[in-house]
Amino acid sequence: MRRTFSLITILTLAFSGLGVSSAWATAPGNGTYDCNTGVQSAATPNYTITAGVVSAGTACVGAVQIADGVTGIGESAFNGATLLTSITIPTSVNSIGYTAFYGATSLENITIPDSVTAIGDYAFSGTTALSAITVSAGSLDFSSVNGVLFNKDQSTLIKYPCAKPASSYSTPPTTRVIGRGAFSKCINIVNLELNSELEQLSWYSFNGMTLLESIEIPNKVTSIPEYAFYGDTSLSEISLPTGLIVIENNAFQYTAINSIVIPASVNTIAFAAFYGAAALDSVYFLGNAPASVDPDSFTGVANGAKAFVKGDAIGFGTFANLWYKLTLEIGVYNATYNSNGGSVVNSGSFIPGGEIVSAPTPPTRDGYIFRSWSAVNGGDGISFPYRPGVTRDIALYANWSINPISALVAKKKYSAKALAKRVGVTLVSKKAKVT
Repeated sequence: MRRTFSLITILTLAFSGLGVSSAWATAPGNGTYDCNTGVQSAATPNYTITAGVVSAGTACVGAVQIADGVTGIGESAFNGATLLTSITIPTSVNSIGYTAFYGATSLENITIPDSVTAIGDYAFSGTTALSAITVSAGSLDFSSVNGVLFNKDQSTLIKYPCAKPASSYSTPPTTRVIGRGAFSKCINIVNLELNSELEQLSWYSFNGMTLLESIEIPNKVTSIPEYAFYGDTSLSEISLPTGLIVIENNAFQYTAINSIVIPASVNTIAFAAFYGAAALDSVYFLGNAPASVDPDSFTGVANGAKAFVKGDAIGFGTFANLWYKLTLEIGVYNATYNSNGGSVVNSGSFIPGGEIVSAPTPPTRDGYIFRSWSAVNGGDGISFPYRPGVTRDIALYANWSINPISALVAKKKYSAKALAKRVGVTLVSKKAKVT
């Protein structure tokens, strides 16, 4: 809402010594400003203001004061300001630019006023001493939860402050997007749990998390972005989602992964996706060969690393030969589902020692009720996750029981109409509706 001040109001404020809020202060003139006082000065260290936007503050030391009336903290304004410890941002500022505080390794805390409506990518990346990001309560665009920066509705996690001491963190159930560099170089986190409704990761989301040991990517995520886990030198276990489509450039470069299962849905493995993952010796492909694989996707993995595939997989070439620096070998097996007269159920896959995580959608069969799947025809039902414990293709069989209503009608013990009345339904044009 636009504010106006009458002459009387302004005079009253002036004479009362209160002055006009910095949100309405006149933009400071172009020039250099003392880092610690925000007063125009040629003395060093200083930052520069041009047309109301701050730049060139890399040399600033200690507590920095941004001059009243400034409207923006520009791109890379304090990039590499390793001796900056805190900053006061006036309510005239409406934007914080791309990489504005990138690498400000001594910055401990920051408060974002409610006047800020835009924050650029990587604005706080590399701020390894940052323990909390506070957002003014009146902000319409951003919020802070336990010191973690989000957009207003908390659907996008923008920045986790890396100096928070906790070794574990779970993203809130509202989170749908992890922003660029959100957890970059957060070396305290060992366990990170991503909420099931998460849909999107971003470039450098988790790179340089050197203590992170394992992670499960939620099923709604379809792409692992560039450099997402780059340099996570303790990351040895990762579970990829069943609907994953693309593994982008350098996604898992220099990680400690020793084996990984590639879902059948993956169609692209890009440049250096697993480059330098020196412990990686087993890659399991649950489907056919991805349509696009960069020649350097697996450069620098373990000597003798193998690609385990199904015997009927397409696109990998000849077994025992090299496929993008991996030796091909049968090591993924089919699980087919015999519905015993019911509707068709698509087959699945499993790896040696692995499990079939969840049962397929149950088949249907006229006059019968589906009960369970069995490892032998007519045998006891199995539960899921199911671990086959074999190194061969398997078949699972549907167990059925007769639908008692259908059986009674078939035996003519009751007419369909009488039976329907008995169980509380009414037949209408051969279709039953609940009464």
